[in-house]
Amino acid sequence: MFGVIDRLIQRDNELVLIDYKTHARAETQHIERLASTFVDQLRAYVNGVRRLWPGVPIRTLLLFTAVPTVVDMSVQMNLGDTSD
Repeated sequence: MFGVIDRLIQRDNELVLIDYKTHARAETQHIERLASTFVDQLRAYVNGVRRLWPGVPIRTLLLFTAVPTVVDMSVQMNLGDTSD
């Protein structure tokens, strides 16, 4: 598997992983359903980041540029407790 994390921000108490999506046909009313299709991709990113920063909480966001809307995927991905 090959992937590129668009943005990874290191804060004092967490990492923020942001993946940009440029779907021109994205619609606000269906954004949660569209976001759910990226869970596996984001989970792979989180697993990689955890190898570099074990135990550091990771907040995972999808940024849909066409809408524009940010979806916090941490809950959908069961990342409420992001430490290992």
